[in-house]
Amino acid sequence: MEHKAEIRLRYEETADMYDRRYRTIQRQKFDVFYKELAMGLSSGVIDIGCGTGLFFEFLDFFPKTAIGLDFSVNMLKIAKKKLKNSLIHWISADMEHLPFREALFDHVFLITSLQNVPNFERALKETFRICGHHGFVILSILKKKQAPVKLTSLQKEMNFQVIKKFNLEEIEDFIEILRKK
Repeated sequence: MEHKAEIRLRYEETADMYDRRYRTIQRQKFDVFYKELAMGLSSGVIDIGCGTGLFFEFLDFFPKTAIGLDFSVNMLKIAKKKLKNSLIHWISADMEHLPFREALFDHVFLITSLQNVPNFERALKETFRICGHHGFVILSILKKKQAPVKLTSLQKEMNFQVIKKFNLEEIEDFIEILRKK
């Protein structure tokens, strides 16, 4: 397993080409789950591992509270530049130690970022912790990197139920929409 410093460096060095390389792939994932959600303007939304802000580019509105969080400062600089007129707050932080109080967000997005942390379970527990009562966690995990077995046991432990699962051949991730009970 790579150390966090190595992971951060890899993303810092590739930030300028991230959109060219992943925009289409990420858009496919967004299309799968976005139509299933009823996000309102009053929702508190966080995208953990937001990279260059591709998910926020995809949204057709901005919720009341929108936070893009990433480990890579260079990724956040690109996101901030692209979405400079938005009200998104950009935060550089470690997803294994999220700097937020419990039950803060209505919608927590974790799209293809869990494979980049040394402690998958810690990052997922932190994600569940900041999700509000009856809130949603929308996550995707690369099929080749993570078996859904670990995810299922953590969901139960943290009192989340699966609302919808997607395992489409054309998408490289398992995608799940979870709701806090």
